[in-house]
Amino acid sequence: MSDQKVNDSIMFRFIQLIENIKNISDEFKNANPQIPWGDIMGFRNGIVHEYGCTDY
Repeated sequence: MSDQKVNDSIMFRFIQLIENIKNISDEFKNANPQIPWGDIMGFRNGIVHEYGCTDY
């Protein structure tokens, strides 16, 4: 966690992956309620809006 470039890269990849969740159909999401879709999007929002303050 001491390498800021690695941290930034990991956070950027998380953002990219989570952004792709928007392309998953509601039908699939509804069929898989065990996946915490809202929490996943919340994690993305926390990274994006509090990027400099992310608690690793």
